[in-house]
Amino acid sequence: MTRKTRRKKAEPEAPRTVKEVEHQPTDKPVLKVETPEPQKYEKRAKVGTPTLGRSQNYVETVGLGKLKVITVNGTTDV
Repeated sequence: MTRKTRRKKAEPEAPRTVKEVEHQPTDKPVLKVETPEPQKYEKRAKVGTPTLGRSQNYVETVGLGKLKVITVNGTTDV
């Protein structure tokens, strides 16, 4: 019989882009800035009617089925 290990599989680090700083504060080490590349399935900000032209007080949530609830300052009778 073989035993299953409880160890997590080693995940490779995400690829990063490295740039050297143009105007460094000191002369000692060379400073490099690393920025991770965006993931393919990362959530993106949706631009549409809920985010454009309305104040921040309006909150739209989805309830059961296709029911949408719009809340303004905590009251749902809008």
